[in-house]
Amino acid sequence: MKSYIFRSGKFSVVRENEKDPFVITFQKHFPSKYMARKFDISVDEASSYWLRLFNTLPDKNKQISYSRGFYCKHIYYSLKFLLIMILLSSFLIVVELLQPCLGITIFNSEMSIPRIIYLIVLGFLLIYIYLNNNPKKENGCWETFHQVNKMSHTFINDNFNSLQEVKDYLNEKENK
Repeated sequence: MKSYIFRSGKFSVVRENEKDPFVITFQKHFPSKYMARKFDISVDEASSYWLRLFNTLPDKNKQISYSRGFYCKHIYYSLKFLLIMILLSSFLIVVELLQPCLGITIFNSEMSIPRIIYLIVLGFLLIYIYLNNNPKKENGCWETFHQVNKMSHTFINDNFNSLQEVKDYLNEKENK
């Protein structure tokens, strides 16, 4: 399955080594990739079959899968947001420290200590969330996301030995 990124005003394909470690971890355990390996088919074809199979699962399984996936996405975007806030806060502190050298007054220097404390708190929060949800260690949200996908792998293993069995099962379910 190709991944795309918007660069320089156009979409281009992202090479595997360019991907964010969070994205690699998120996609590594996809049931569709597992099906592609097991049945020796393309990931695109396997994705099509997996989405159709997923629709046949009980609602409780779907809800668990969605919630774990969204939890990981929430962690991912929270880390990105914290990093942006740290960079922005650092920039503002540097501007504040350079005010006397530049002979300008933009910020009230009485607020320096709270800004630095804010920056330190953001830094600790970023480190804490990252260490408890590290994509390389697959802990935290990644561990629970992997468990859900492992359930999907087990469902595939327990019910289907060939691609033809998947097709027959889908035909039976969709014709009801």
